[in-house]
Amino acid sequence: MLDLKELIQKEKEEYDGENREKLRRRIVKIINGELTERERAYFLLSVQEKKKIKEIAEIKEVSSATVSKALKNAKRKIRRVLNYLE
Repeated sequence: MLDLKELIQKEKEEYDGENREKLRRRIVKIINGELTERERAYFLLSVQEKKKIKEIAEIKEVSSATVSKALKNAKRKIRRVLNYLE
């Protein structure tokens, strides 16, 4: 099974220009529609702001285990939807 980064890279390679924007919107729609508020917040901190699990835990005042579990769940959900849409 591909990890999330590999899956997104594979998707990007199949898309160019205008289709790449469609892919971006598709991923944003998945993030907004499939993830819980907490998963979305942690995922966006991880991806957009390049924060590490420990940093997210400190920002959100939760344990690293909580952040790690939420990120794993978020990635699993995104992967499942992208695989389904192939």
